[in-house]
Amino acid sequence: MSNEEAARRIQGGEQSAIPLLWEGVKRFVRLWAHKYYVQHESLCRRTGVEKEDLYQCGYFAMLSAVRAYDAAKGYQFITYMAYHLQNEFNAAVGVRTTKGRNNAQIRLISLEAEKEGADGIINSDSIPDEAAQNDLDNAIENLYSEEARRNIAPALERLSTDEYEIMRRYFYRGQKLSEIARDMGVEYHKIQRLYGSALRRLRHAKEVQEYKEEYMSLWAYRGTGFASFRDRQESSVERAAAYLEELREKLKVWGYE
Repeated sequence: MSNEEAARRIQGGEQSAIPLLWEGVKRFVRLWAHKYYVQHESLCRRTGVEKEDLYQCGYFAMLSAVRAYDAAKGYQFITYMAYHLQNEFNAAVGVRTTKGRNNAQIRLISLEAEKEGADGIINSDSIPDEAAQNDLDNAIENLYSEEARRNIAPALERLSTDEYEIMRRYFYRGQKLSEIARDMGVEYHKIQRLYGSALRRLRHAKEVQEYKEEYMSLWAYRGTGFASFRDRQESSVERAAAYLEELREKLKVWGYE
C-alpha cells in the first residue's frame, strides 16, 4: 500500500491504516530527525531533547500531515511530512511558530528576542549559518547514499556479471565510463550499452522505487532549514513538483519514458 493510499484511508476513518503508514514513513522520519539533531545539537542538549525524542515526535507529525494531506493536489504524501516534522521538532525544543497568511509560513522574528518559556533560549541559537547548512546537506546526502547502497544491493545482484561490475565501479568507485572501459579491456560503446541497460533495469527495481519519493522529498527541503524556511515564500512542495516535472522531461529525452 502506498503512503498516499494509507493517508486517504486514515482520512476516511480506517484507523487500521495508521501503522501501515507509519511503516512507510518511519525511515524518512529517522533520517530527518538525525538531520535536525545535527543541525541544532547545542539547542537540543540545552533543552534535554535527544535524537530518539525527535524520532518519537515523527508519529505526531505523521498524523498532522494526514490531516493536511490533499490528494486532489497531486503531491506525494512524503512532501507533507517534512513540514510537519519541522513543526514538531521546533515545538520539542521550545521554538514557537505562528500561523501566517501564506499557508502557515514561519514569521520573521528578531534574532535577539528570547522565547517565552524556552529557558532563555534565543532565536539565534536555533538558526545555523550558511556554511553549517551546506556541510549538513552534504552529510545527509552521504548518509542517505550509504543507506540506499546497502538496501539496493539485492537489485544490483540481479544484474548480469558485466552490468554489476560496471555499476559497482561507476557508483562505488566513482570511475568514468571511459576509465571502466580501459580497466576492463572492453570497447567504450559496449560499456555505454551495458551501463544503459543496467540503469533501465535498476530504475524499475522495487528496492530503488522504495527510495525514490523519500529522496525527492529530501531534495525538496535542501537549503530549507529553520532560517531559510522561515524567510522564503516559495513552497517546498512546489519546488519538488517542478523538479520532478523537469526530471520527467529529461527522462523522455534520454528514452526512459
